[in-house]
Amino acid sequence: MLRRPAAMPEGGVRVGLLLPLTGSAAELGRQMLSAAEMALFDFGTEHLVLVPRDTEVAGAAAAARSALEEGAQILLGPIFAQAVQQAAPVARAAGVPLIAFSSDRTVAAPGAWVLGLPPGDAIDRAVQQARRDNRERFAALVPQSPLGEQVADALRQSVERHGGRVVRIDSYPAATNDFTQVVRSIANFDSRRSGVGSQLRALEGRTDEAARRERRRIQGQAAVGDPGYDTLVLAESGARLRLLAPMLAFFDIDQPTVRVLGLPLWEDPGLGREPALVGSWFAAPDPAGRQDFERRFREVSGAAPLRIATLAYDATGLAAVLARQPGGPDFSLETLTQPDGFLGVDGLFRLLPSGHVERGLAVLQIERTGLRILDPAPQRFLPPQTN
Repeated sequence: MLRRPAAMPEGGVRVGLLLPLTGSAAELGRQMLSAAEMALFDFGTEHLVLVPRDTEVAGAAAAARSALEEGAQILLGPIFAQAVQQAAPVARAAGVPLIAFSSDRTVAAPGAWVLGLPPGDAIDRAVQQARRDNRERFAALVPQSPLGEQVADALRQSVERHGGRVVRIDSYPAATNDFTQVVRSIANFDSRRSGVGSQLRALEGRTDEAARRERRRIQGQAAVGDPGYDTLVLAESGARLRLLAPMLAFFDIDQPTVRVLGLPLWEDPGLGREPALVGSWFAAPDPAGRQDFERRFREVSGAAPLRIATLAYDATGLAAVLARQPGGPDFSLETLTQPDGFLGVDGLFRLLPSGHVERGLAVLQIERTGLRILDPAPQRFLPPQTN
């Protein structure tokens, strides 16, 4: 049971911030701390005090206990799933809520929320959009990794929820840098290529102009027909996506015949330079909401923020809002899980009693000149479903 403080404590409301401030992830931790401090300044809560604790010295559990001993009434962080598993029982025993920056839904639990965006939520939103576009046959090409498994499972669940069929899921070694054979296979290229010869043979003996035009058209094709699906989900990003993408066109997986769906990490305007990805869809928070945050972060810190920094900003902003409730600080379960949710830099979000976080996501389309919002993020939430 989450406890609500009776009144504003002497010295202000203390917010524990559990971050890697030393070690290999120290730069990430410092950026998260800077973002939290920005939120503290923006929300103008003079009675809110951040209590940063390093999760790398003695572990996340010790960091959580130290923040609680300092009087923290809510814990923000840690970042990594293993650290969340360590800190959550400490917070639960103290009756204090924990809002972590992980995107791993497996570590979510009542009273311990994961604020990051799991890939499955984005896949579900993209599949929903594909179904609105009358896409019915889904396939996926995923690495043999935890991420690949999450994407494959999310696709199955989403198609079951929204309709359609999953006709094929292919996987490949996560470390591969040569996508030639895996794309050739999922493209059904060899069997489709044989169809070119069949079509040409059907025109043998015809010399009319219509036959000549059709023969030229067929000879210009590498393969005929679609590959057996109309939607393909990819679970790569960054440099590896750029290695994979040219193989799609080479083996005649062409949009819009086959619509390609991706991940929130595709929020990179430079992907429009990959012709095979132009027209692809993915779900993510509306990028417009972060523009001011990113500009001010650069002004304050002199560096561009890492994508995850917005989580620390939004969590601190939420703590600030709940700290100045009319009856005193209110971090109760009822208030944290209010059905209307909250509005942050990354758009609408609401905490569910299960520990999961629901987000209002936009669907974006990759174009040659950048990104276009295909379907905007919702302005309000529907009543929450039972988890």
